[in-house]
Amino acid sequence: MLAPEAPHDGTVARALGIAYGPRPMPTETTTRRFSAAFRSFTKALAASLFVVVGLTSVGCAPAVGDDCETSIDCSVNGERVCDTAQPNGYCSVLGCDPDTCPDSALCVEWRFDPRRTALAWCMKRCESDSDCRTGDGYRCLAADDALLREDEEPIARVTDLDEGSREAKFCVAIDDTL
Repeated sequence: MLAPEAPHDGTVARALGIAYGPRPMPTETTTRRFSAAFRSFTKALAASLFVVVGLTSVGCAPAVGDDCETSIDCSVNGERVCDTAQPNGYCSVLGCDPDTCPDSALCVEWRFDPRRTALAWCMKRCESDSDCRTGDGYRCLAADDALLREDEEPIARVTDLDEGSREAKFCVAIDDTL
């Protein structure tokens, strides 16, 4: 059984205290106020968006070799990690393949003998110590540098295939007290 229809003459609406009837047409003043308020709102919204977009794109994205505390400091997308075992952290890419690191980096394989113990990391390319975070103990070294040897055997090698990459230098933390 269907419920009886309520009258459409406004009795129910009036009984509930709801305004009923045709809405009054907005006056010219009301229209102007609404338009001004809407324009102010859209300008404020546009300015807010400009500030948000501007703040997120002003700074440079973290690069390989930058300091970090967590991997989020290196990349919000997860393509870089923070090696917290290094002094003040080291943004890098773990498990790089030859010639896959960003332009400012080299793929360096560490402790490659025996092969099963090897780890490859993107390391910041450099020309001199001043290119590295010397205040944190980083130096610019080539893979064949004496400081990167253990029992006269190298512990690092550049795996990139680009011409000149094998002789290139990279920023690495060195404990000079050893």
